[in-house]
Amino acid sequence: MCGDNQYHHPRVPRGCVAVLVGEKEKRFVIPITYLNHPRFMILLKEAEEVYGFRHKGNIALPCDVDEFVIVGGLIEQEIRSTTCAPRHHQYRQPSPPPVSQPLLS
Repeated sequence: MCGDNQYHHPRVPRGCVAVLVGEKEKRFVIPITYLNHPRFMILLKEAEEVYGFRHKGNIALPCDVDEFVIVGGLIEQEIRSTTCAPRHHQYRQPSPPPVSQPLLS
C-alpha cells in the first residue's frame, strides 16, 4: 500500500482497488488479490453488516485504520510466504514484515 496526500487522488493502479477505512474514510489502495483473502473477507462481512450489501460507491470498511493496517500487513506477509518460498539450495535472510501505508495522512 502506498502513501499519498489527502487532496490528490491519483488513478488506482491496474490490479488494485481503493477502499475507505474507518469513520474518517481514510483511503487505501490495495491489490485486488486481497479481496479473496480470508482475513479481508472478514472485513467485508463486517462492512456488509454495517452498510448493507447494496452500498454504492467505493468499498467502505467500518474497522479502524490501525486494525486495517495490521490486517493488511498480515495478508502481505502470508502472500509473500506462500509465493516467495526460499529454494533449498539458497540461503535467504528473512525479510522484515511489510509495512502498509495509507494514501491519506
